[in-house]
Amino acid sequence: EAPVRRAFSDHHRYTEQEAAQLLKEAERDKLLLLTTEKDAARFTTHGRVGELARQAKTLPVTLEFSDAEGLLADLCAAGLEG
Repeated sequence: EAPVRRAFSDHHRYTEQEAAQLLKEAERDKLLLLTTEKDAARFTTHGRVGELARQAKTLPVTLEFSDAEGLLADLCAAGLEG
C-alpha cells in the first residue's frame, strides 16, 4: 500500500483541528505518524497538538556538504569565519 502523505509548509504551527484530523486518520487507518526532529520541536505539549507530539515518531535530519572545505574557504573569504 502506498504511504499517505500530508505536507505542511516549513515552520508550520499545527492547529488543534489539524492535529485532531491527523490523529483521527492515523487511528482509523492504522497509520504511523512521522515528522522530522526539526518540526517536532515546534509542537506544543498540550491539547491535541500535544497528543500528536507524543504519538508521532521523529526522524533526524542532517545536512552534509559535498565540498565542506570549499564552503569553509568561501565563508572565510567573505569574512564569516567562526
